[in-house]
Amino acid sequence: MMKVKLKFVWLSLIFINLLLLGMWGCEKDMNQSGSSMKVYHISLKDLDIGEQMLVKSLQGLFNRKIEEGNKELPMIYTFIRTSDYKWYEDYKDNYPLSSELKTIVSLIYDADAYADGYVLWDTARPWTLTIAFTYAAQFNALILTPQLADQLHINKKLLMDFTQDKWYYPTIDSGQVQNISGKAEGYAWALEHLLPGCDMTRLVYLRDDIPDLKDFIIFKKLFAINLDPLNNTDEINLLKQILSKYPPEIQVLGWADASYATQPGQDNVTVEKALVTLLSENNDFLLPADFANNLSFHGLFQPPTKLEQEEQSGIYEKGKKYACFIVSDGDNLQYDFNHMRTVLWEHSKRGKYPLGWTLAPTLVHYAPFIAWYYYNSAAESGFNDTFITGPSGYAYVHPSSLDEANLLAFIDLTAEAMKNMDMSCMVTIDSRGKESTTYQKFAENSDIKGVFMVEPDHAYYPPGRSHVFSTDTHDMGYIVEAVRASKQTANDLTNEIKIAAQKYPFVMVYVHAWDNNFDAVFETIKNLQSSGEFEVVGPYQFMDCLIQYKKQ
Repeated sequence: MMKVKLKFVWLSLIFINLLLLGMWGCEKDMNQSGSSMKVYHISLKDLDIGEQMLVKSLQGLFNRKIEEGNKELPMIYTFIRTSDYKWYEDYKDNYPLSSELKTIVSLIYDADAYADGYVLWDTARPWTLTIAFTYAAQFNALILTPQLADQLHINKKLLMDFTQDKWYYPTIDSGQVQNISGKAEGYAWALEHLLPGCDMTRLVYLRDDIPDLKDFIIFKKLFAINLDPLNNTDEINLLKQILSKYPPEIQVLGWADASYATQPGQDNVTVEKALVTLLSENNDFLLPADFANNLSFHGLFQPPTKLEQEEQSGIYEKGKKYACFIVSDGDNLQYDFNHMRTVLWEHSKRGKYPLGWTLAPTLVHYAPFIAWYYYNSAAESGFNDTFITGPSGYAYVHPSSLDEANLLAFIDLTAEAMKNMDMSCMVTIDSRGKESTTYQKFAENSDIKGVFMVEPDHAYYPPGRSHVFSTDTHDMGYIVEAVRASKQTANDLTNEIKIAAQKYPFVMVYVHAWDNNFDAVFETIKNLQSSGEFEVVGPYQFMDCLIQYKKQ
């Protein structure tokens, strides 16, 4: 049994603020049936890295047992940022919850019933943490630093000590030992011993010190990595070797680690492109999710109702000019979980004007309740907000870099995910030079109505079930002018749109979510509507009107 020295109890009470949050009702909406469930809430805000990782390992273990049908154990939900509190409030509005205080001491005693031991990781070598989580996922272990293990006087079995230069398999007393001299050898050890026991449909690429997704690694028994995709040849080759062990079309959850931009002129975008390019060339897909907290919790529930949106039909009026505003960075779960909710979606004027919003089409799979929240609140505000699929479909990839078979597979995955989210249009940032042939295949092999293509220097718009048409050369097909809203004032943005519409009457306005320029965007829409020249419409109406314009 785990024991805690009395003199350290007060430290435990300080380093985790843990609330037991009541009994879950509405069991019919849960993935499993049975008696009502308990939920522990834990704030990670004031914890050090070792304490955070212990909590995230506990969260993964507890929630996995819940998914497996253990109705006696509590689910765990962790607070990291303000959006976590907001999602909890939504749950509380839809499921009856009560609350009472609980301590880390009690939580550790609860874990004793099914945690088979613990592993140690080295804060001086943070890369050992990622491997430790992969190990703990397969061996039902808690994650501890040596200092925390000593402080809590844990009396469970030490399964593996990653602070040493000798690593054992399967456990520290198994007799099989390997000398480990650094990060590359550590991951090679994990590749040999741990990867065969992992879920083979996805893996995690995550910076070592980020707590988000750590619970999900244990929850789904995922292989986790943090390797340089840009400058370190040995690590690039090791990353390719790991990917080669997986079938094609896997999801890689996480995000590129910006710290690998070590050469002059490199930045976080350089690392991002290097990782996405490497994955695309291996026919794998990145799902940006590095700050998507509580995936092991959100995935336990179904939304209260079916996801549906109202796509209004557009009727082209001769002589009218049309503008469509698309708010985008929704290729990633962390945007859907955090920035969109707290900064954009709760804007006082949201819902009063037509806007298209990109969402990750896999959101309903990973966090169905969050997807339901967006659709439900859009319906309540009159469906001025509509949703389209974020870059570049099923996940972040360069579709034109995929080989033929895997491109068709990607199209199928995208179409199915869009169907589940009731979407018919998408935005993509693919710009590898083969867009026309690539998106022709989207048109030929799916019911996707249209693709908005957006890059800082150009934009593409493929209509209906036809080709992709370039809007920067204006030499093919349907013509759409593109304006990228950034930090302009409303007057400047209005004038730019009017100038763009002088040659062609259709203007797509791309609003990058991270620019936080919403006040100017809403004022611009108001200016256009009051001018009498423009119809500001959602992406589906825009598409309909564009097709009718071309056919006249």
